[in-house]
Amino acid sequence: AYTRLGGFLFQTGRYAEAATQYQYLVALEPDNMRGLSNLASAYMLQGNFAAAAPTFQKSIDIEPSQNTYSNLGIMYYYLGENEAAIESHAHAVELQPKDHLARSNLGDALAAAGRMEESLQEFETANTLATAVLEVNPNDPLTLMDLAWIKTALDQHEEARTLIEKARTIAPTDPYVHYIDGLMRNRVGDTEGAIVALTAAVENGYPVKLLAGDPNLSDLRDDPHYNDILDAAK
Repeated sequence: AYTRLGGFLFQTGRYAEAATQYQYLVALEPDNMRGLSNLASAYMLQGNFAAAAPTFQKSIDIEPSQNTYSNLGIMYYYLGENEAAIESHAHAVELQPKDHLARSNLGDALAAAGRMEESLQEFETANTLATAVLEVNPNDPLTLMDLAWIKTALDQHEEARTLIEKARTIAPTDPYVHYIDGLMRNRVGDTEGAIVALTAAVENGYPVKLLAGDPNLSDLRDDPHYNDILDAAK
């Protein structure tokens, strides 16, 4: 019952309430790996990264998984603990070496730590893996947007733009396609375009607390238009 109610609240964006239900669950079943992972995800999406990280770690201690290691790495990345983020993402890659998103996440963490040569190697591998996925299903919007970010990291901006536009055509209401579009535009200095894309991301359901804490958008934190997006979603 706690799992079902927590899941309903989570899916409707009521992350703090969902976390309460998952807290009840793990109090009853402390070794419930899925319950701990769900609790950590609820913490993450309400912006409580400091609580999410150790909760993901508890889940890993019970049963390691690629997804949980990836989420833990993202939390360390958001907390500015780059070496810990690298370690977690490296574990995710070890468990799923052909997962292009795991490689891309590791590339982001390595770049944040200033390890650019290693970062580019991971993005090159991610590029190869994601391209192979699209050869099987060229209209997969998730892989299209993943590859768009990978191409951006490799400074292949024209190809990245083509990919994100295709993804947006296929999935115009997906919040993540607008979010990635915003990251891409911000990377190349198109602040106005980034604001438009990030506004669309939040309007379509992208968690505003994740947006507020995103290291890729740290240069926008003094921008009044960016702060308008965050304030409007409160």
